[in-house]
Amino acid sequence: MIEKSMEITGRRIKRMYVDRGFYDETNFVWWGKEKEGKKKIEFVTMGKKGTYLFKEAIELGDDEFREVTLKTNEYEPKTSRGKASKRKRDAKKEPVKIADFRSSFSDGSPVRVVVVKKKAQLSKNDKLLLLLEGLSGLYTTREILDLYETEYGEIFSKSKKPASSISRVLNRISIIEVVGSGRGKKYKIDGYKANIKVIGKNKKETLHIWLTNVFDTSPEQVIEDYRDRWLIETLFEEAKGEWYINKLPGRKLESIKAHLYWSFIAYDIVSIFKRSLTPKYRNAGIEVLRRDLFHKSAVLSNDCESVKLEFNRKYKIRYNEQLVSMNEFIDQTRDMIDLL
Repeated sequence: MIEKSMEITGRRIKRMYVDRGFYDETNFVWWGKEKEGKKKIEFVTMGKKGTYLFKEAIELGDDEFREVTLKTNEYEPKTSRGKASKRKRDAKKEPVKIADFRSSFSDGSPVRVVVVKKKAQLSKNDKLLLLLEGLSGLYTTREILDLYETEYGEIFSKSKKPASSISRVLNRISIIEVVGSGRGKKYKIDGYKANIKVIGKNKKETLHIWLTNVFDTSPEQVIEDYRDRWLIETLFEEAKGEWYINKLPGRKLESIKAHLYWSFIAYDIVSIFKRSLTPKYRNAGIEVLRRDLFHKSAVLSNDCESVKLEFNRKYKIRYNEQLVSMNEFIDQTRDMIDLL
């Protein structure tokens, strides 16, 4: 597919940013080789757990890491209030530990591995696995649920069948044996290791790796470039599912241009809404926003003649900040765009 696209366009692909779901060493090796006098294709992708490269990253010593604060994808606010808010958010950012090393694929071709250790909140599954480390003997799911609630002061699952939630976790652990069946079924737990490094009370250390054949940039830049390009994937998913670009309003060029133009405006409006919400909504799809948006940041009312969107005060401030930024962009680019 890549060869065909280069053949059709007559252009060389300089760099590929690859989804982890398409992890394939054969492709990485092919991209990294010069073909018929043409330069190699650079690539950046996230590595997978369980691979030999991930195991090599785990073996790195603490002295091989250094602390850095990675950049975020936040827009640059234009108002004084917005800048002050961003400074406060930046001050709360926790640094990560970063390292990189040179390794090779199975055919001997070189690959650079960028490693990041960062803090993350312990999930309920993490807490359950930590609980299992201290157990030895035969236990029913009900007994494990009770032990979890006693240890952490919270319910493991709010589903109608919490025992099934526990069973799904236990059944994935090969070292834990099932003894008996039906009502008498128990789990034999002995010597289980969760391999979770706990930091403080509610956090853990997580390890992530990026693979690339780009050796002349800083490890931080490799990660930041991948993050920035990944927003393109989010945009593509939204465009494919919500912009209706596969259902154009006719064959006339002006109609198609108008359709794409208004789709872009709709995308900008959705982006404003995302900026008014918490960071977890930054990559949310349209359906999630439809479900959650108006409960969190605004009230929508309709009097049959017009629609009124009334923002809550703090979200109105963020909305205005984003609007100033977008208007500035439009003013700078208006004369350069021949769209309609």
